[in-house]
Amino acid sequence: MLSAILYFASILPLLILARSNFPAADDYSMDVETHAAYAASHSVFAALKAAVLKSADLYERWQGNFFGVFMMSLSPAVYDESLYRYGIVIVVSLLTIGILLLYYVLFRKVLGTRSPLMWCAAFVTLLICVQCLPEGQPRVQGLFWYNGSIYYIGLYGVALILFSMMMLLGTGKGGIFMAAAASVLSFLLGGSNYMSVLCLMIADVLLCALVLWRERCETGKIRLTGKLLRTCIPMAFLLAGFLVSAAAPGNRLRSGVVSGYNPVKAVMLSFYYTLNQIFDHWMIWPAAVMILMLLPVFWALARETEYSFEHPFIASILAFGLAAANITAPLYATGGIDAGRISALFWIQTMLLTILLEGYLTGWVFRQLRPRGRESGPVFRKAALQFTAILGSLLIFGSALSLLANPDYYTAASALKDLRNGCAAEYAQEHAQRMEILMDPEIRDAVLKPYSAQPTLLYYSDITEDPEDWTNVALASFYGKDSVVIKK
Repeated sequence: MLSAILYFASILPLLILARSNFPAADDYSMDVETHAAYAASHSVFAALKAAVLKSADLYERWQGNFFGVFMMSLSPAVYDESLYRYGIVIVVSLLTIGILLLYYVLFRKVLGTRSPLMWCAAFVTLLICVQCLPEGQPRVQGLFWYNGSIYYIGLYGVALILFSMMMLLGTGKGGIFMAAAASVLSFLLGGSNYMSVLCLMIADVLLCALVLWRERCETGKIRLTGKLLRTCIPMAFLLAGFLVSAAAPGNRLRSGVVSGYNPVKAVMLSFYYTLNQIFDHWMIWPAAVMILMLLPVFWALARETEYSFEHPFIASILAFGLAAANITAPLYATGGIDAGRISALFWIQTMLLTILLEGYLTGWVFRQLRPRGRESGPVFRKAALQFTAILGSLLIFGSALSLLANPDYYTAASALKDLRNGCAAEYAQEHAQRMEILMDPEIRDAVLKPYSAQPTLLYYSDITEDPEDWTNVALASFYGKDSVVIKK
């Protein structure tokens, strides 16, 4: 399928560029204990134990997201810094699997469609989410900086996998073993980033309510069936994990340092920022064109299902509400959503919800205009091909013009630029020079040169001239130095 080939081809430059990717900032501070445990024993189990202890420590003194901290403490650099390049493989794989599984369960198992066009919709969604990701730190922190990317986008991919399992359970197509696995995963995700947790809880509650409502419509009464239990029990575990995370003593200590808005204002601002970001900043023309190109795809899929699509207004409100809920937690906790990793996750979920809403509204229009089950006919197929060809030509021609003006317009193009101009290679060479100093046991106080090369997609931050700066202390601890400084 062309969309799958395009997506995987667009990922290749990112994977090649990742060979010049290295840890920074929290990558070192979060991995100090796990790195030391592995270096002392060369045991993966020792590193896992250290990650659990790290989660328990931060639970008491900084943040309650126990599973998120666990994942952040297990960067590939824990085992060997050269493995850090595979961080993006982990994150992109989780996101890709999450969206593909979501579309498979939604279109094949829930709506009952058989057309492979659902994969086209899934891969176009992935293209938009990754390649049209806003420029700057959202790409750096959302994809290449492991500490931020695994915590937000990586665990969001896991959340999509879990919700796909929940949908299967809600349709009665998942058994007791799936319910048990979903319960364990739900509890763990309850201790991940609050952006994903809040949206997942809302979606789970709505799913359970839908299962309950359908049970009442079918039987005329509410019964505690096995299907209902298998759906609701994982939701209860998700709530339990969230409550454990929210009750952490570290959260109270952290709130004394970082403060946000009150709950009501946080909710109101969530709606405002969602509208503002979509219409004033995010909706670049390639994303809009690719979304429009999916109209014939969703029309064809609507023709294959018996689903009625009879609540377009409710679906629109839910999609907008879920997009806004994605940023309520950071607004409440810190008062801002400017961090690149937060913006990246906000973008991805908003685009996913926009596309799914487009599919629902397309199905509603189809039901209004055509009798159920009636074939679209050759006229529609011809019009769909012409429509897609026109938009595809616009996408190719417009992309060429945009890339001439801005080589960073797409994420893959930005990666190719850093590879082509030698910036990534120079960055890797300068890092290798640093490693010679950091790995030298005779040097106790390391003096490093600043990076002269700062690749657009790779560079996040650096240590400073102050040996007491937390980033300097983290780097020194990671490599067993007494101090580390930058000398300009």
